Amino acid sequence: MVSEMEITFPILKNAASRSSVQEESKQKDSKASEEVTERFFNRNSITDEKTRNTKNHQNKTDLLRKRDTKQTERNRKARQLIAKVVEKEEESKRISKEKIATQKLKDDRLEEDNKGKFL
Repeated sequence: MVSEMEITFPILKNAASRSSVQEESKQKDSKASEEVTERFFNRNSITDEKTRNTKNHQNKTDLLRKRDTKQTERNRKARQLIAKVVEKEEESKRISKEKIATQKLKDDRLEEDNKGKFL
């Protein structure tokens, strides 16, 4: 005859092994969910950092672009002023050359008139 212990022991053994297997699977599930959560938050923090870096880069780029635009505008205005000054200088040189040429013509005519009078 088989005792009750021998009959119940395998059942208890199976039940114990099932419960330990269930606990192990629960632990694995909780570890997996913790890993997923950790990855999610790490990814979000990395994404936030990337977003911050991107925004900082955009801000720096915008500031540089504005500075370059202002500098370009200043350079353009300076070139325009220089062009005006050069144009005025050329105009004054042209006028002085015309005055010199006109004066020379007058002197030549006077000289011819004076030669004609003395001859």
